[in-house]
Amino acid sequence: MSSPTCILIEWPNSEHGVKKNFLNGNSETNQKQSKEAINMAMNTIKVMAELVNSTMITMNDKARPDEAELEFGIALDAENGALIAKVSAGAQIKVRLKWKS
Repeated sequence: MSSPTCILIEWPNSEHGVKKNFLNGNSETNQKQSKEAINMAMNTIKVMAELVNSTMITMNDKARPDEAELEFGIALDAENGALIAKVSAGAQIKVRLKWKS
């Protein structure tokens, strides 16, 4: 399977509702904003995974779970890039830890 050369994001446009910038003649701007937001999202995933891993490593053997699952949403924003998505009043991160024994 080949990877896409560009992932375009449909950004909100406050003047006309949701519009695709590349349809409005701003293809280069949309490609740049999309690429930056996707890269920031991938970096957010990487950093969160590294933080979970480093936390697990520091736990003593008896307390360390066999599995850890982390769930969070990433909001993509044309101006700010990627942010952990807000649910109502704050961001939400779900953590599930499993012990086999």
